[in-house]
Amino acid sequence: DTTLLGLVQRDDDTFQVFAYATAEIDVQSKQRVLRMPKRPAGDPWLLLLAKGRAPLAKPWSTTAVGSILSPPLGRDLTVVARDENQAERCGPTSHADG
Repeated sequence: DTTLLGLVQRDDDTFQVFAYATAEIDVQSKQRVLRMPKRPAGDPWLLLLAKGRAPLAKPWSTTAVGSILSPPLGRDLTVVARDENQAERCGPTSHADG
């Protein structure tokens, strides 16, 4: 239910997924951990996605190894948008309380 994405910002301001990790139980500490590879060069970001929580994005360069990331609680919303053909698209999303 928890995924951590490693993103790298490209020169055209888009992002590319560099790595991802799903939560696993650490044998020694018995806590859930997300293991990522070495931070890449450029402008890397971490995006934490967890069920029932709002997405949390942080610059990878300022996030220390072993940091505890605590995304705020989220609420389900329904987003309605139109594509270039004016077709309606709906989908659930979440946002932070407060």
